[in-house]
Amino acid sequence: MTRSPLDRAIRKIYWRYLPIGLILFTALWSDQSCLSLAKLKMAQDLSAFRHSNNTETIFGLSQALYSVGILTLQIPSIAVVEKWSAYKWFSLLSIVHGFIAILTAFITEVWQIYLQRFLLGVAGSGFFTGILIYLSYWLPLRNRGIALSIIFMAVPIAYSIGPKISYLFIRMGTTENGIHYPTLFNLRGWQWLFIVWGIISILLSIPLYYMFTDRPSEATWLTKDEHDALHTELAAETKTSEASSTICQNLCHIE
Repeated sequence: MTRSPLDRAIRKIYWRYLPIGLILFTALWSDQSCLSLAKLKMAQDLSAFRHSNNTETIFGLSQALYSVGILTLQIPSIAVVEKWSAYKWFSLLSIVHGFIAILTAFITEVWQIYLQRFLLGVAGSGFFTGILIYLSYWLPLRNRGIALSIIFMAVPIAYSIGPKISYLFIRMGTTENGIHYPTLFNLRGWQWLFIVWGIISILLSIPLYYMFTDRPSEATWLTKDEHDALHTELAAETKTSEASSTICQNLCHIE
């Protein structure tokens, strides 16, 4: 069966961007599931938590601050993707997110986990709205929903495999059923858990930088007929959207 140029272009976009997006969002959400498992060992190892009578409150508030951080870059991220560069922005956020996640392994005070979770939310927030805008440059509306569904499969994946991987690390430095699981470089298992996920996030910045392209017009991996078909489809969709916009929407639109 011969595929149309538009179908070939969309297929190439799927295979180029969606695997990286899925892995990236899995890493982002796995960090969330990591903390829920690691907090018990953290509370035992860190004197600031061990001497506190409200450990659950501390971790609950830290998660709330993460949610606050998620809201901070939603709108600014749209402007950055639109005015600067999507792939550079995503690469930068991936590096920053990774380093902040690694710093979790070395916290000693309560205020540090508050600051770390808030900053981690800020770093992660740039991806959520940024990816929505980015996909609108590359995929027609009917394909955009499919792409987002695949990327956000990261949530159930992270919460299914994340705890299993986390448990392997958390056992380090503990003794179970007479078996002692040694530490590595004198770091506890929960510390390695955040370090590994942080390294994964940093490493993902490499394919983000070299495989992503800001606009289809810059994609050398699309043939001319594929590019033309995609451009025609997106332009027609934009024209239809503008024609169906309401008076209120037009009044609220600011250049």
